[in-house]
Amino acid sequence: MVRELDLSVDRGAVVVEVTPRSPARAAGITQYDVILEVAGEEVDDSADVAAVVRRFSPGDSVTIVLDRDGEEVTVEATLASRSDFLG
Repeated sequence: MVRELDLSVDRGAVVVEVTPRSPARAAGITQYDVILEVAGEEVDDSADVAAVVRRFSPGDSVTIVLDRDGEEVTVEATLASRSDFLG
């Protein structure tokens, strides 16, 4: 998807949607950000992101490095269980 959207990076997981009240939204992640690293580990796609996040527990904070419009942005996200924000 990175190539299809003509983004400024050639790897990473494209954020297609950000769920309201989610840890991603609270951390400031926006649609079409590209996640490059989670907790210091490079990621190439959403499966990589999920694999890294699964190693943590709700309440843990992780550092996420993003590409946003060609600029590298670092955010902190506090993880939650899906039921915490999906109702």
